[in-house]
Amino acid sequence: MISNFILEGLALLVALYNLKHIRQTRYFYFIPLLAFTLLGELGAANFARNYVNFTTGNIHIYLWISVFHLIFFGYQFFNIFRSRKWKLITATGITLAVSTLLYWFCFFPVYTQLYLNTDVTGGFFLCCLSCVYIYQEFILSDDHEINLFHVPDFWMVMGILLYHTGVSIVFSLHYFLKVSPTYIWGIKIYHLFPRIASFFLYGSIMTALFLWKKNKNARSTSRSIQQDRTT
Repeated sequence: MISNFILEGLALLVALYNLKHIRQTRYFYFIPLLAFTLLGELGAANFARNYVNFTTGNIHIYLWISVFHLIFFGYQFFNIFRSRKWKLITATGITLAVSTLLYWFCFFPVYTQLYLNTDVTGGFFLCCLSCVYIYQEFILSDDHEINLFHVPDFWMVMGILLYHTGVSIVFSLHYFLKVSPTYIWGIKIYHLFPRIASFFLYGSIMTALFLWKKNKNARSTSRSIQQDRTT
């Protein structure tokens, strides 16, 4: 878990370092998100050590981390998309995913597999939004002058896509992997993959934060794409 703590801490420091550039912008909300994620991961690790016989383990903490991540990234996509259709799809999908997670938390005493299945579904939804963004920017856009590798939102979206693609695969197989555990370097595979995927997510977030500072003209990646051309 130490790698997660380091990555989340570094990303939080980068966000604080760029505070004057992200203040009063939607990137400012990276600060509370990263702070909550770091504290949540630290709390989850401590809870797992001290309450080993708790009914749901520390999954209730990760459920709330997932809720905050879904709301935050849904908010980012809602602001990135210009099309009303995709704004509505984003808001509806995120609302359903968050509501489902809260329903498991409030009404089910044991919801580990339910949480993982919902998290996979929510992650898949974010991957779909990421693919729509990339399709619009690479295929539909007539603006070929801006290098997407210089655009902050491009890096954020790629981090989301790579992270949830990797995590969703192992989480969707959690039931079978738990029955017959598979280890890599002495770590269960469904614990290892999220840690590896975190390098892509938080590395991309840090890149996006630095680019937000350096390239103010590229803060908004959504350019003038006609609504009837969007998918």
